[in-house]
Formats: sequence, structure tokens, C-alpha cells
Amino acid sequence: MGGGLSGLRIGITRAAEQAESLSRLIEQRGGEPILLPALCLREPPSWAPFDDAAALLPDGFDGIVFTSANAVERTLDRLTILGVDAGDVLDGLLTVVVGTATSEMVASRGLVPDIVPEEFHSEGLLEALESRVASGLRGTRWFLPRALVARDVLPRGLEARRAQVIAAPVYEVGPPLDPEPILARLEQGLDVVTFASGSAVTNLQALVGDRWGELLDGVAVAALGPVTADACVDAGLRVSIQPPEARMEALVESTVAWAAEGAGAGRA
Repeated sequence: MGGGLSGLRIGITRAAEQAESLSRLIEQRGGEPILLPALCLREPPSWAPFDDAAALLPDGFDGIVFTSANAVERTLDRLTILGVDAGDVLDGLLTVVVGTATSEMVASRGLVPDIVPEEFHSEGLLEALESRVASGLRGTRWFLPRALVARDVLPRGLEARRAQVIAAPVYEVGPPLDPEPILARLEQGLDVVTFASGSAVTNLQALVGDRWGELLDGVAVAALGPVTADACVDAGLRVSIQPPEARMEALVESTVAWAAEGAGAGRA
């Protein structure tokens, strides 16, 4: 694999346990990954809502919806703890995923997603469901394992179509446990900062506080997916890099393309 990112310091705001793949891709293209773990993934406050919903599988639902790779991993791990064979339970359900990374996580666990919308956000998922479920969404029941704090676009959209949604937290996204190393790395300067979720944007902004504009001045912002890009804009950032697919490989390739285009202009 060629270079393209040589000499660039590229910040990664994903949780520490999720940063390895992006770090490796950046290094392969000659860049220097700078770990800025703005997220800390934790267990949900209680597994009771999930366990109660899982007890209804599979007959109690028409489908299950995964909106993140984290949700897939935590859901399947919890089902294993409960002594449930995920393959058998989910085989009779429509398995719906948002985003390529989520689809790849489902596949890596030996499952086959039934619906992967072309648009990588909840609005696109609603359109895909309406086109796939021939009888309509009215009266259908959907299981939505997700983060403790998440957007309500999907459940509200389904409920507006007279479907029933049972959402249950399978993880919680919190701020980093030790912010000092993150601040120190930001002070050393970056060429690019990458965001893979809106939570990473809001957490990093809260951590930096009044120095948000100062520390990110002149830093190119790369956002994975339209929801993340919107969060960046809401935080006062200008998104310079947004890949056409919600995949880490696409994020790196788009960053390489940005670097090539900006090389003659000082990468402004």
C-alpha cells in the first residue's frame, strides 16, 4: 500500500479499544496516528431492559435493528451470557443494520444482515424498511439494542408508522477517564482530527472547553457519516473530509485524497 499521509499527525478520537484498526491504516499510508480517546465505553446501568426484551426473542419481534458495531458486539455477547444461541434466535427475524462497519461486524459474528440501507443514517433506514416490508410497518415489532443515549429519529419514525419499538441499552458512552494526555497531545498540534461519532465530538469539545477553537484552529476535520458531520458543524467545526462510505478504509482514502489536493496550498 502506498503513502499519501507522510508527515501528517492525525488524531483518532475513538475509544482506546477501537482505535487499533484506524491507527494501522494511517500508519500504512505513512501518517502518524495520535490517540485522543474522547470516548469510554461502559456497561449500561442495568441489563434488565435488554434481558426482558431478549426473553421475547424470536417470536416477540419481526426484526432487530443495529445502528452501530458496538451494539452488535455487546448484544451478541450478552445473548451468549444469557445462554442464547444468537444464530438460532435471529434467524427468524429481519436483521437490519446501518453502515458498512455495522454490517461487517454482523458478518464477522457469523450472521447475515437482511437490510443494509444505502444511506448510512436512521432516516435512510426508515426508507429501506418501508420498501422491504411489503405489508407495511403498521403493527410490526422491532428490537433496538443501542447506546444508553442515542438519537430518537429511528424509534420515532417507526412509531409514526404505527410500528412498536423496544429499545434497550447495551452500552454507555462516557467521557475519557484521564483527559490530561489528550490535552497534551492536542497542544503538540495536529494536521487532521478524525471523528467517527457525534459523541466523540461533544466529549472532546467538553474536555477542551474554552480552548476548543484555539487547539483545533487550522486542523482539518474528517467526519465519518452524515450524523457525525452534522455534530461537527454544530460544534463550530468545518468538515474538510467526509468519505462516501462509513468505513475506516474510506476515511483514510478520503484523507489521502485531501492531502494530495491540499499539498500545493499548504494543506489549508
